[in-house]
Amino acid sequence: MLEAKKVSKSEIQAWRKQIENGDLSDVGAVYQQLAKRGYHYAKWAYGVASADTITGNGALEFMQAVANEYHHILTADETNKIRRYMALGYLEMLEKKAGSGSVSQDITYQQMKEFHIKVFENNNVDINYWTLYEPMRIIERYASGKLIGGREIKGEQVVEREWEAMWATKGTNVDSWMMSFGLSEIMRDAHNGYIYLQAK
Repeated sequence: MLEAKKVSKSEIQAWRKQIENGDLSDVGAVYQQLAKRGYHYAKWAYGVASADTITGNGALEFMQAVANEYHHILTADETNKIRRYMALGYLEMLEKKAGSGSVSQDITYQQMKEFHIKVFENNNVDINYWTLYEPMRIIERYASGKLIGGREIKGEQVVEREWEAMWATKGTNVDSWMMSFGLSEIMRDAHNGYIYLQAK
């Protein structure tokens, strides 16, 4: 579930100023504040900001691997700028959901994809620098499944289920590694011309 503890628009704006005026430690601090209130994306993203979780390190290494493939030198300053603006993009999305009041629900995968595309484009790199983009694109395009009770789900619904399973790992344990490995398997199968997913 995406439900979380209430966060006011003024709190979000204060966190945004903290990040704008601070450094990566402030990005991590803001993510931790949101994580304590039940915002799952913040738990996941903290690993990228701090570079001390399985998935966080994986995301940073993936960006460098894509840069190498494109013969692009991605400097530490550029990487840190992207990390900072991802946090600002997340806060902007939460503020949009809060409207003039407050928010008590985290973002969906589609909302996450929206600000990832924007941040990467604004930093002169494409969306393929994001670890989740291509496997999730394939899942959204090809996957389907049945829930308990027999209801069939497809496309965006499957992607959102996959994202819920991912954020539940917090990006910090063996389960997060298994989820990442599963996405790698999806990519391998897709390149081999077949894909099968069982929705849960």
